[in-house]
Amino acid sequence: MEVRAMECLRRLLRRSCEALFLLQLISHHHVTRLVQGLDSSLRQRLLQLTFNQLVCSEEGDQLAMQLISRLMEYYIGPDGRGTVDEISTKLREGCPSYFNESDYKYFLAVECLERASATVNAGERESLARDAFNHLTKIPETADLSTVCKRFEDLRFYEAVVRLPLQKAQALDPKSDTINGKIDPVLRDSALAQREQCYEIIMNALRNLKGEVGQKGTPKAFDTSVSVSAALDPASRNRFIRQIIQLSVQWPDTGFHEHLYRTLIELGLENELLEYGGSDLVSFLQSAGRKPLQEVQAVASVTPSPSSLRDLEAPIPSSQTKYLDLLAKYYVMKRQHFLAANILYRLAERQCTNAGEAPTLEQRCQYLSNAVLQAKSASSSGGPINSMRNTMDDDLSDMLEAKLAVLRFQMRIKEDLELMASRLEALQGSESSPIDQFTQGNQVTDAEIAKAARDKAKELALDLKSITQLYNDYAVPFKLWEICLEMLNLQSIQ
Repeated sequence: MEVRAMECLRRLLRRSCEALFLLQLISHHHVTRLVQGLDSSLRQRLLQLTFNQLVCSEEGDQLAMQLISRLMEYYIGPDGRGTVDEISTKLREGCPSYFNESDYKYFLAVECLERASATVNAGERESLARDAFNHLTKIPETADLSTVCKRFEDLRFYEAVVRLPLQKAQALDPKSDTINGKIDPVLRDSALAQREQCYEIIMNALRNLKGEVGQKGTPKAFDTSVSVSAALDPASRNRFIRQIIQLSVQWPDTGFHEHLYRTLIELGLENELLEYGGSDLVSFLQSAGRKPLQEVQAVASVTPSPSSLRDLEAPIPSSQTKYLDLLAKYYVMKRQHFLAANILYRLAERQCTNAGEAPTLEQRCQYLSNAVLQAKSASSSGGPINSMRNTMDDDLSDMLEAKLAVLRFQMRIKEDLELMASRLEALQGSESSPIDQFTQGNQVTDAEIAKAARDKAKELALDLKSITQLYNDYAVPFKLWEICLEMLNLQSIQ
C-alpha cells in the first residue's frame, strides 16, 4: 500500500511539473492573442479552471489541448513564426502527458497542409498533401478529422477525405459491434453513431461537390484557407465525385456502402451509383426495395408461374419504388433483360396501401411497355441459350404483352366512363325548361348513372384489373359494346 501511495505521489508531482512547464511556455507568448481564437464558452471555462483541474481532470486535458492548438497555429499558421519541430520538441520534452507522439504527428500533418495551401505549384501541393495523409494514417483513431479533411477537400486530395474517416471508423469499432446482434443494443448504437460520424465527413464532401451544404458541419480549427470548390467546372466536379465513389466502394465495409448509396440517391447521383457502385449494390437495392423475387434468384431453373407472379402483388410503399426503379435500370445497363422485365412488371403491378401513392395508369402502362421491350430483348439476345431459358423468356414476353393489352382496355374504359359522366352532368346543368314528372325521373336516372360512372372510373385508376373484371364490372354495365367485342376477340386469340 505504501509503495502504491508513493508511486501515485510521484505521478502527481510529475504531472504537476508538466502542467507548470506548459503554463510557463504559454506565458512566454501573447496569451490574449492565443485565447482569442477560442469560442466564448471555452474562454469562460479557461477563466474558471483551477490548477487542480488542469492536473487531474479530463476537462483540464481538453483545455490544455486547446491552448496547445492555438500555440501551434501561432507557429505554423499563415503568419507563422516557426515550425512544428521547434515547438513540439519543447512540448514533448517538458510535458509529454499533454503532448504525445500522436499529437506531434497530427500537427506535422497540419503543417504540411498549411504549406500545401500556400504553394502555387500543383506537384508540390500534391506532394505535401500526401505527406500529411501519410502522417495521419498512423494515428487514425486520434486525429481530428473534421478539421483536416476539410483542408484536404480544399486541396482536392480526396484520397485522404475518403480513407482517413474509414480508417478511423474501423479503429473506433475494430470488432464490428455495429453488426453484432449479441451485444447490448446501447453499445451497438454507440458504435454505429461513431461510425456514421466518420461516414458523414465523406458524405459532406460529396454534398459540397454537388453544391449541397452539409448539415452536420462544425467550425474547424486551422481552417484558414479559402475553398476553391466554387471555381470548379462541371467536368472537374464530376471527376472528383467519381473518384470519391470509386475510392469508397473499394473499402470492405457493407454498412458504409449502404450509407454511401443512400446519399448518392439523395443527391440525385443515380447514374454514378449504377455505373460505379460496388458488388453489393444489387443486394442493397433488392433489400431496400423489398427484396423481390424468387424468380430473380433462380432465373435459370424456375419457370415463371401464376403463383410466383402473384408474389409481386404485395403492397410496395412509394418510398421503396425508387430502389426498384434503380434496380431495373441496373439490370438494363448490365443487359440482364429478363431480370429487368420482372422488376418493371412488379412496378407496373404494384399495389399501394395509400391510394394517393398509387401510380397512374399511364405510369403503369410505361412500366409494362418497358417490361415488354426487356422481355423481347431477353428472347432475342445472342449467345447460347438453352431451350428452357428460351421458353421462359418467350412465356414472360407473351404474358406481359397480354397484360399490356388489358391495361390499354382499362385506360379506354376509364376514359369513356369519365366522358360519359361529364356529358350527363353537363346535360343536367344546362336543363332550364319547365320540368315535368317524366323529365324529372330521367334526370334522376342520369344523375345516378353519372355518379356510378365517375365512381367506377376512380376504381379503375387505383390498380390493374383482369380482363374478366373489366368486361363484367365495367364494360357491360355501361354498355360499352365496342370495347366488349374487342375484349372478346382478344380472349379468342389467346
